[in-house]
Amino acid sequence: MEFSVALDKGVLNKAADELESLYAAGDYLIAYQQLIQKHDKVDQCANFWLHTESALCIGFIVNWCKLFGVECCDRFWKQSTIEQKSYREHLYGATGFQYQEWSEYQSGMTAFYHIVLSHPGASFVDVERPDFEPALKVLQATHEWWRDLVNEFDLGLSGQVSDAAYFQRSAQNAASILNKIE
Repeated sequence: MEFSVALDKGVLNKAADELESLYAAGDYLIAYQQLIQKHDKVDQCANFWLHTESALCIGFIVNWCKLFGVECCDRFWKQSTIEQKSYREHLYGATGFQYQEWSEYQSGMTAFYHIVLSHPGASFVDVERPDFEPALKVLQATHEWWRDLVNEFDLGLSGQVSDAAYFQRSAQNAASILNKIE
């Protein structure tokens, strides 16, 4: 891997503290998408499911914006991802974004984040939501990037980051759980 900003184990170990948000965002989003698929329209769901969908959406957007939002401020995370030309190329390849589209998507997600934070709970259900499919692709591409970093720098990290099929497994688990309900 080529790095446009110098990386070392110290920087990566500090940035790795943010991986929990990466996988939390993925798990929330995947569960949210699975639940939405189960119920055609949110307004036809029982209040429990409406609140569950809202909680999943809130958990997703908070964690996603912590890492990729316009206001992301963790310098170690940025140094190991967004500031790396090869990461951006990987991200653009996975999502189909170019610089301007990525910037607009980040801004849209950040705007949605602010709406959600100002109206937590089910009250933001009628707010137009961004397309979350690119966000999932961003998470998956970042997972791949981090798996490569872990191997290249021999960071000794295990768990989600070492599981190549993590997102597929998360989707299967969410679908399995939802299929047992009702």
